[in-house]
Amino acid sequence: MLHNLAHIELNAIDLAWDTVARFSHLRLPPGFYKDFARVADDESRHFGWCIQRLAELGFEYGDMVAHDLLWEGAQGSAGDLGARFAIVPMSQEARGLDAGKRLVERLVGAEDQRSASIVAVIATEEKAHVALGVVWFSRLCVAMGVDSPFRHYGDPVF
Repeated sequence: MLHNLAHIELNAIDLAWDTVARFSHLRLPPGFYKDFARVADDESRHFGWCIQRLAELGFEYGDMVAHDLLWEGAQGSAGDLGARFAIVPMSQEARGLDAGKRLVERLVGAEDQRSASIVAVIATEEKAHVALGVVWFSRLCVAMGVDSPFRHYGDPVF
C-alpha cells in the first residue's frame, strides 16, 4: 500500500513540473507557476515520508510493482491545460481523497499507526491540490468562454 502511494507521489512530482514546463508557452499568471511549484514541493515531501516509512519497514522504493494511472492522465492531457486540470487534480487526485481515508482505516486495522498517520497528513494536504485544480480550471474556463465544462470536456473526463 505504501509503495503504491510512494509511486503516486513520485508521479505527482513529475506531473506538477510537467504542467509548469509543458504549458509555460501560455504565459499564464505567475501565481499559476508558483502554485504548481508548491504542489511539486508538497508531493516531494510526501514521497520522502513514504520512502522513509518503507525503509523502516524493511523495503525500498522499486521493490514492488506499481501502476502508472496518474502518468497516463498526464499523457492523455498533454496538449490541453483544461483537460489536464479536469483529469488530474479534479478526477484522479479527487478519487485519491476517498482512497486516502480507506487506506488510513486499513492501516489502523493492521495496527500500523505510524503509516496511518503519514497517510492521513498526505490525504489532508492533497485536498489543497484538488482545490487548486478547481480554481485554475474555473479561471481557464472563464478565460476561454467555456460555460459548460461538462459539455466542452465530455463525459470521459468527469
